[in-house]
Amino acid sequence: MSKFFDRKKSVIIHKVERDPGIPENIRDWEIDKGGWRYDEHDKDYFLSYPQLLEYEKKNADTYDDAKFYEWFKQFRDEKKIWDRGARVSRSYDESWDWEETKPKGKWLSSWWAKDVYKGFSTNNDQVNKLALVMQAVRTTIRVVDDTVPPLSVLWATNEMSYTDFKAHKIAINPAPVSDKAIEDGEAVDITTGFALHEASHSQYSRQPYQTILDPEPLRPLKVAGMLLNFVEDIRIEAATTDKFPGFAGYFVKSLDWAWNKSKDHVPAVWGPTLSDKMNAILSIIRFPEGPSLLKDPSFADEIPWWTDWRDDYLAERVNARDTIQRGLDRLREDPETSTEMDEMTEAEKEMEALGEAIKELLDRLTAEGLKGMKVKGSDAGVETKDMLGDDDMDTIETLLTEGLTEEKVFIKTQDGRGNAPLFVRHPQETPQSRDRYIGKPKPILARLKAALVFRQELPRYTTRLLKSGNLDEEELWRWKDGDYRVFNEEVIAARPQTQLSLLVDLSGSMMGSKLEVAQELAQLFIWALRDMDGVETRVFGHTGDTGAISIDIFKLWEPGESITRLGLIATLPHVQNYDGHAIAWCAKEILDRGITDEQRIIFVLSDGYPAAAGYGGEQGQQHVRQVVNWAESHGVHVIQIAIDPSIDPERQARMFKEFIQYTSLEDVPRQLTRMLAKYT
Repeated sequence: MSKFFDRKKSVIIHKVERDPGIPENIRDWEIDKGGWRYDEHDKDYFLSYPQLLEYEKKNADTYDDAKFYEWFKQFRDEKKIWDRGARVSRSYDESWDWEETKPKGKWLSSWWAKDVYKGFSTNNDQVNKLALVMQAVRTTIRVVDDTVPPLSVLWATNEMSYTDFKAHKIAINPAPVSDKAIEDGEAVDITTGFALHEASHSQYSRQPYQTILDPEPLRPLKVAGMLLNFVEDIRIEAATTDKFPGFAGYFVKSLDWAWNKSKDHVPAVWGPTLSDKMNAILSIIRFPEGPSLLKDPSFADEIPWWTDWRDDYLAERVNARDTIQRGLDRLREDPETSTEMDEMTEAEKEMEALGEAIKELLDRLTAEGLKGMKVKGSDAGVETKDMLGDDDMDTIETLLTEGLTEEKVFIKTQDGRGNAPLFVRHPQETPQSRDRYIGKPKPILARLKAALVFRQELPRYTTRLLKSGNLDEEELWRWKDGDYRVFNEEVIAARPQTQLSLLVDLSGSMMGSKLEVAQELAQLFIWALRDMDGVETRVFGHTGDTGAISIDIFKLWEPGESITRLGLIATLPHVQNYDGHAIAWCAKEILDRGITDEQRIIFVLSDGYPAAAGYGGEQGQQHVRQVVNWAESHGVHVIQIAIDPSIDPERQARMFKEFIQYTSLEDVPRQLTRMLAKYT
């Protein structure tokens, strides 16, 4: 038997008037409430608002990351600030009341979706944000939706959230994600509630809706469908909560959001129109706060009747068809409402006569009825300003296919500017990119392969006194005594692994012949290295500010992929470049997947002009060098191949410890031979 779970009152979020003295890194929703911050190991800590102020002021004044994180460790020790994992482990011993002790601003989804929204910022591109949230939503829906094949999940474009059984899809209202007055984690929670609600429909609502039609349709279909939708919304959430108790909080949050959006539209009296009555019914049975607003005497008999009507259905005392029939009969007690329902019925029969299948008609009329209401269950609908166009939907779907992620910038610039959100994705090949692939290798390939000699083999040693192997002349004297251990074997230690990444600058200043050179070099490197034992190669590209302020990194080629993907170098966006941040990400990527004692090298194919929003000039050059020094200190060698005929060696030297001035393909093997000799 399903149960109707209790809800707690939600907290209405008010927009805070921002004091100009508050550090920029403190977001609007963190003012007075506090927020999460991370250490150098990406562990997260909740800081109260005074602690957050102290953290951000220290962050702004301390340019050296190592010194800052050392201070943060001492700060945590003094203030007894525990990371999330420590808090959980300690809770077993202290018998905490979760609702009373969880820190403010801690979201239900923060345990599993932290990486989705921890990097969100006020200048984040909305389409990117919707793609990141949808990744989390799709994962969660699969917990509940066990249909085969699974339902497709996308954002709603022109109406509220809904489940379309015929099209085998779920559409989710994007409004909470688009609402800048809601903190990002709260938006993920609310949206997850919508997603779980629709996935619950896919599991539990198919049979009840058929009862409206069999053995004969209940009329009018529009009202019958809406009445069943009202009670089904409650029943399916209770059914999912029975099976997955941890999901209850998401339903509460989505319902709170819908109520705060819709409560001003609750009717003042019972009727007079059918629409007003349906609105009132939903307020009575769906929202715990609803009956308290229905103060007019005309509601005195309706509130207890419709409450019992709902509870009889949820307790399974009355089946679905009889429940809907009872509701229709109650509404028809008013002659004017009965007449309105008769007119609806005649209109529906005319639609059937025109050939529309009755099941499709029921689905369409139910959706129309719900869309026309001001209060819409767990979903207040999509506002016009929040509607997504086809182009946005296509872009979001592409980003999801490409595995868009947002990652944290972890080596800050000294002046605190130019630290934009960082997005990583694996772009899809297109016919245009394949056409731009250069093609055949050149004769220089053999010379380049010979030049790419990495760390030499480790010392050899010889195992002696063996009964087979290589004849050891120094031990032949044993033979005359019947001792045949006169062989040896030379053992060569395994060559250490070499991780090599090529990072291509895709900025606007590289367009034209420079990008062609970069693609040709990347292509030659892959051909030269792909069969070389112990060397693993990857190619990345980067640009920035493609529509919004952001660092954009593209995974261009990985082992096993078609080399034609290098044609993407010519067709991806060519805008700005945050060289230092891209190199830092690339170095961290090598370190994250690396093993002990391997050699790590990044070749940066660029013209050496860092330039982006708040990033560039002397400051940008200093940041590149700061990153290069950090990478070298962690065993990652950074070598630039400077693709610029008018290169300024002094400028390059300010950024890179090691760089090669590109003059022609023929010169590259010789230049690399000298350069790599330092690391072998």
